Amino acid sequence: MSISSEEAPIFREIAERIRRRILEGKLSPGSRLPSVREYARELGVAVTTVQRAYRELSQSGLIITEPASGTFVTTKLARKAGTEILTNLKESGPHGPYESIANSIGLLSLATAVPDPMLFKADDFLGEIAAIQDSPWTWYYGAASGSRELRDQVARLLRRRGIAAQEDEILITSGSLHAISLILQTLKPSCVLYEEPTLLILLDLFEQEGCKAVPIPLSAEGLDNNVLQREARANPGAILITSSSFQWATGQRFLDSNRAETLAVATETDIQVIEADRYRDIAFAPPAPPLAAADPNVIYIDTFTYSVSTGLRIAFIKCNSELQKELARRSWNNGTTGPQYHEIAFANYLKHGSYALHLARVVPQYQLRRDTILSALELSMPREATWSRPDGGYALWLRLPERGRFEGFYELAIARGVAVAPSHLMLRIPDPRQMRLAFGWRDPVAIRSAVGILGEIVTNALRCIR
Repeated sequence: MSISSEEAPIFREIAERIRRRILEGKLSPGSRLPSVREYARELGVAVTTVQRAYRELSQSGLIITEPASGTFVTTKLARKAGTEILTNLKESGPHGPYESIANSIGLLSLATAVPDPMLFKADDFLGEIAAIQDSPWTWYYGAASGSRELRDQVARLLRRRGIAAQEDEILITSGSLHAISLILQTLKPSCVLYEEPTLLILLDLFEQEGCKAVPIPLSAEGLDNNVLQREARANPGAILITSSSFQWATGQRFLDSNRAETLAVATETDIQVIEADRYRDIAFAPPAPPLAAADPNVIYIDTFTYSVSTGLRIAFIKCNSELQKELARRSWNNGTTGPQYHEIAFANYLKHGSYALHLARVVPQYQLRRDTILSALELSMPREATWSRPDGGYALWLRLPERGRFEGFYELAIARGVAVAPSHLMLRIPDPRQMRLAFGWRDPVAIRSAVGILGEIVTNALRCIR
């Protein structure tokens, strides 16, 4: 058995090979694995390498070590319960702990377009918290609009992006969906025009807020502005929610000419534009200039949740000062303002350059994962399948061949040990041939393995129709 260390630690390759044998049924529940020393001798690797592989499999819930007895494949019960939770996603809606559930039962998840928590080195941020902990006012009520320190740092950041911004035009929120929800509750639009495929959970949010929602499809250049113009004229008082630097599901960078045309349509039809710039800092190519840099009437949203860690619930809205006051009042009344110490610490994290150092360290790793998933798709998928080539963010959009039956693809993939994001979460009319694949969470070895399994499922489906 040959082991290669290309692009990933050897222990991860060992763990991945065992994981696949378990999920494919080649190692049945209760099977005894070789001892660490036996397996190390068989593979010709260090004992510590096998120990790390076994530790990773144990943390995923796939194996268990019993003192004086050995290491065994776990029973089906825990995996069955977790698999049922994820399989029922279509009925129950998205789960916040999706990745932790998937990891606990040994699934390879390409479902969630979020940063890898293993890449976030928290010491610098924790140091900023420690530096302010002795001030009693750190632990007092914060301002409804967010801490002054963080609003000042955000305004500076936006000015570097070409957006004229002052502190009193910034509102700190607990995530980008919280920001969108506040805006919908305050503006009460007659209709929401949104680009499709859209953000995960955004369709649920529109329904919760009682908004009529109309999708605007994408073209090769960006938004289909002909459809946008038609729907804007048909729905007076509508607002448009659009991505900014990189499209949320495809990673596509819209052409500057397309974005200029979008602004022209918005001006002509008098619709309010809301620009959600979720993935700007996870860039593999220069990001598009913000629409808000060209038009100060654009409401601009960005979040640090998707560039640092999902547990860091910090996002912001940039809008005119009058609307900022209304949004801050609503946020305060809803009890959704964030903790002040959290915001002050992150302001210093920005001010002292730790955020920039974080990006310099992690973006090349995400780019490697992007390159890995693209090459794996080329190797594993039939020629009729197509996919986007993301310029930023953590995901791409996959379209399976028109021929073939792909109903139940999500469930079949789960059964084979791979999770994807099915299209019903991001399209008004679901299509089992379309799905989002995320690459931010997994290392290159796991990405290649997961895409290989998906390719086998697609190939087998096409064989069935011959």
